Amino acid sequence: MKKIVLVSMGALLTAMPAMATPSHTSNSFPNDEFMQEDYTYTGQANYTNMGVYSGSVTANASYNDCPANSWCDNSGQHACSSLTGGFNTSAPGSTANTDCYKACTVANANIAHATAVTGNDYYGAGTDTCEPIICEQGYHVNPGIPNLMTLIDPFEEAVTGGWRSNSGTGANYNESMYGITENGRFVVDFGNKGKISGRTQCSSQVGDDNDSSYTNPTVSASLPDATGDNCYCSLDGYASSGGSFQTFTTSWVFYDHADCDDLCAMHCFYALQGDGSTNGYERFRNTLFGLVTPEPASCEANTINITWNDASAADIEANDAGTATYGGDIRTPRAATIKPGKVFVGWKFSKPSGN
Repeated sequence: MKKIVLVSMGALLTAMPAMATPSHTSNSFPNDEFMQEDYTYTGQANYTNMGVYSGSVTANASYNDCPANSWCDNSGQHACSSLTGGFNTSAPGSTANTDCYKACTVANANIAHATAVTGNDYYGAGTDTCEPIICEQGYHVNPGIPNLMTLIDPFEEAVTGGWRSNSGTGANYNESMYGITENGRFVVDFGNKGKISGRTQCSSQVGDDNDSSYTNPTVSASLPDATGDNCYCSLDGYASSGGSFQTFTTSWVFYDHADCDDLCAMHCFYALQGDGSTNGYERFRNTLFGLVTPEPASCEANTINITWNDASAADIEANDAGTATYGGDIRTPRAATIKPGKVFVGWKFSKPSGN
């Protein structure tokens, strides 16, 4: 015989989850149609407000950027002025207190030998953008190396440039305009965003260009030789518009199998100068640009050329005495010229008047 279990209505009600009720109530629908959080809009479920008589409708959330000079995180909006140290400024849409900043000064930038600076000093672990614009006497501003990935869009086409083939007798272009005298070198000119320079090498080491898509091309720190038909490209310098080249070194990136001696430098140039919209060149460019480590501007000691009278070129070169770095060492020639009837006393700088 089956047992019949009776459950009271109260017990059923106790087992059912309680339905939440919004904390706020409004008898009218917002004029701008933006419904706020935790509201009951009494009697407003109609066609005018919802756009349907039946079925389904989607409510899309809309957001504005967090206001400037504040940051917004999971706990709400916070004013940058609440931070100690005067970090009162931030851009709209900031998400952390490390987005709050103040102007850089010589004191807070802490850049050696700088007498005037520009940029922003960010709160806490925020990445500062302080850079020198004037240095102490004896030093000059080294403009550093920017982040090429953000400076130059992967689809941006260069203004012009030049190259010299690896053989020197193959396809050459504008090499004299850009001072290219070494075989296998190229310069890509992006106008007011500056110029990049690079080297090419032909090698027997086979690489992968991912069927010319460059989704993950071969990158090698070094190549075993400089012979073969495998074309590799690297970058080694950046110059701001009107500035001099700052040098660096990157690994080699495989371009393709080609008539390398005559065409490799040209291929590397065109892969970097084109807009990349119809091939994988933008990925090739990003691979090379991503190998360049950005460096902030700094104050660099001047190099002073020294003319040594009564010393041979060989004796000057032997001790690397032809230059001195401001604040550094002065190296004298290995020997002075021997003069009959004379005893060498030493060299004395002929200083400019007023010193």
